[in-house]
Parts: sequence; C-alpha cells; structure tokens
Amino acid sequence: MSSDEDIETTFTIKKKVKVEDPSKPTTSMLSDKKEEGETEMQVEDPKPNDTMEEEKNVEKESFKSPKPKDSLEKEAIEEEQQVTFKNPLWNDIEEEEKKNELDLSSMQATEKVHTEFYTGKKNIEQYERRNLETIPLRNYHNWIKSVLINKYVEEYKKDYRAKFRNYPQLSILDLGCGTGGDLTKWAPNRISYYVGVDVSDTSVKLAYDRWEKAFKHRFLADFINVSGAAREEVFYQNINQNVYFDIVSSQFVIHYMFSKESYVENLFSNISKRLLKGGYFICSIPDADVMVKRIRTKGVKTENDELVLGNQYYSVKFKTTKFPRNQPYGLEYGFFLDDSAVGSKTVDENGNVQITYVPEYLIIPENLIKIAKKYDLELVEEKNFHDFCKESIKNKNFVALMEKLKIEDIGLIPPKLWEISYLYKIMAFKKTSGLEMNENDRDFKSFAGNKVTIQEDGIEEDNFLEENGTGDQKVPDQLEDDLFDS
Repeated sequence: MSSDEDIETTFTIKKKVKVEDPSKPTTSMLSDKKEEGETEMQVEDPKPNDTMEEEKNVEKESFKSPKPKDSLEKEAIEEEQQVTFKNPLWNDIEEEEKKNELDLSSMQATEKVHTEFYTGKKNIEQYERRNLETIPLRNYHNWIKSVLINKYVEEYKKDYRAKFRNYPQLSILDLGCGTGGDLTKWAPNRISYYVGVDVSDTSVKLAYDRWEKAFKHRFLADFINVSGAAREEVFYQNINQNVYFDIVSSQFVIHYMFSKESYVENLFSNISKRLLKGGYFICSIPDADVMVKRIRTKGVKTENDELVLGNQYYSVKFKTTKFPRNQPYGLEYGFFLDDSAVGSKTVDENGNVQITYVPEYLIIPENLIKIAKKYDLELVEEKNFHDFCKESIKNKNFVALMEKLKIEDIGLIPPKLWEISYLYKIMAFKKTSGLEMNENDRDFKSFAGNKVTIQEDGIEEDNFLEENGTGDQKVPDQLEDDLFDS
C-alpha cells in the first residue's frame, strides 16, 4: 500500500442471532444453511464516511450476543456499527518532526523484560486454552494464518503444475517456528519436508516433540536453534546445501528484528538465499499504519509523558509519536496481551494494575517493501487482517476451514478482541530470480535429519540477545507463538 495515498476502508458486519437458550453459543453464521439458532454474516461494499468521529477510529463489528446483560461488552451491542478508517500515516508528520529529532538510543530496549517474560511463560495446555477469555481471538488468528498458508500453497502448486504437470513435493522453511503451532496448518497441504528454526532452544525441542508425536508419518522435518537475524553462513550451517525451499513463512516474528538494520539485512538474505524462483515468502506482522494512527488519535498520556493505548485485553505503549521516514529502524514500542500471551499484568490489593511490556519494533511498510525488493522479493499482497478476512470469507473452502478450526461464529468475537486483530496485517512476496523450480533434486530423505539441532553460535550475531534485553536466556523470534497456536 502506498504511503502517498489516503485509503478509506469500511468493514460492516451485519448478523442476526436467534437462539432459544441464551446460555448456549450460536452455531456458525457462515454455514450455507440458515436454520434457527444460526447466525448470518453479510459484508457490505466499502462506503465513504467523511466525518469520522473519535470513537470510530477503530473498526468494530455489529454484535448481538447471547451473553448476560452484565457482560463487559454490553455497551457494544448494537444492530449495526460502521467505521471508516483512514490510513496510511507516514506523510502526515509535521515538518519539524521530519527533522533528525528522534534520539534512537533512547528507544533501545532498556527494561530487559524478554528474559523475565519468556522464563516465566508456560506452554498453555489445550484444556486451559479453551477457557481463556482471548480464545475467540486465538482461534480467529489461527484461521487467518491457515488461509494465508493454504492460499499460497495453492498458488505455488498452480505455477508448478503449469510447468511440470504434476504436484510438487513441497519444502517449507518456518522462520520463528516457536513450539510448532503451525505444523497443524502445513500438514493438510501434503508437504514433504519442513525446516523449523527458532532462536529459543526450548521452543524447537517442543516443536520437535510435537512433530514426532503427530506428524512424523506425514512429512520429514528438522528443527534448528538459530536466529533469523544470524549471518547467512551461521543460519544455514545445519541445513543441507542441496535443500531449497518453495515457501518461507514467518508468522508474528520479524518485527522483533527491526531494532537494527543489520538484523533485517541478515533476515532477508536468509529468506531469499534458498527460496526458489517463483516461491513465496509469507508473513504476518503488526500494521504500523494502524498502530501509529491510533496512538496519535486515541493514545492517553501518562505521568512519564508516554502514550498508552488499549483495553482490558491489551496495551500498547509508545515513548514518542515522531517517526522520521529516514530512520526506519529501532522504532520501539511496548506491547502487552492478556492471558500470558505477551508481557504480564499484576493487580495489587488496592486494585492498581501494573503491566510489564515486551519491546517490539514498528515496521514502516515502504521500507519493508524496499528491502525485500533488494533481495528479489516482489510484493504480491498486503492486507490488514480485517480486509483479508472480508476477502477470504467469500471463498467456500476458507469458510469450511473455519468449521474445521471450530470457529463457531466469527461474528461473536467481542469488539474489544476484534480491535486487537486490527493491529495486524498479512504480506506476501514472490521470488523473482534465482534457481528455477525443478522436479528433480527433491530427494528429501537423503537431506532430512529428522532431529533437533542446537547451535551454540546461532544467536551471536551482533549481540542480538544482549541488545534486546534477553541476556543468557534464548528468547525467540517467535514470542507470540502461543498467542495464535492451535
């Protein structure tokens, strides 16, 4: 999306809820059958709205819930809500803000919270996950990732079949694989070889265990403890030199590496190096245009002159609203998400809330596109999660996928959780040069080690962990793995 354009996006959802027992959840509103007890979703075409009110700065859905009257969301229950959001924002900076005013050294991670967060973070069991307040958001984002993966697997297969008239044995690089939550999304696509890399040794061991228990009979795999920001020779040290990838995926990861330009250069060198021509790099990242707009228009100033945005489920903290276009790295903000997803929250006996934030970094869209192009990765799709959802629900296969993921009614996602989803976007790039697709050289049995490899030097690049406050603990590219894990 060009930063010189003023884009209006309206996402209106209408639904009718009819249930006999208010204590029971509705069935899928996206079902082809419209029986009693089911809901219906309609997405209207974008409509202009020249008078955007402050309370409509974030997209919300019209929402009719079978919850009790004292529900936290009762103020949001209306027959219809419509919001227009204008973005992007990077050109609305005042002239004085465009000067070299931002002291990036003050934006470095000084709170040293990564170690404390990840050391105390536990892998949430399935039975616990079902009872979390954020479970509708987790399920919905699982669906978003599944759709993104399925869409570009099909695109690649289509190109491959046009050339070779058979189906490829797909090889996948999952950069920031975490504990292996996305293995369940790759398995139905009949992949042949999967390499999961993560800077957390604990995570790759858990990912390997998950693969061995559930997917060992379906595809070959290797799991390597290495950072995506490592130098190329270090990153590929334990990946067979004959292995090339059809798709590289990185979900909710790469923004952690935008603290420094050298990390991002290494990242895209690693992504592009073994990605075949015609292959795809797909990712989900924070939507900086949305985040900056919202912190400027709705951020609340604290006693420390910081700006905070959020609700009972999440919080974003900025130290500045000045983001010079010529300084696209080190633009730090703090992020917290409830249910032990990202950061932590404590409440004392007097009801005072104390939040511990995890440092993250803005990704200026045009800078990401520019550096990707430098490594022969051409942008083919860029959409906010809300827009991607609106497009995807027109596809019957993706609607059916909702049912498989047990998303009974996307329309019943509480508006304050739906607001969080608006902070993210998907991006997809296609490799334009390099080694061509080849139906030979796919003897993955001779390449795969089917093991976990812990690299002692896999995280030493430019003291990445030290500068990001992670100390001796190997904290991941994929801090948010359990947030959207299956």
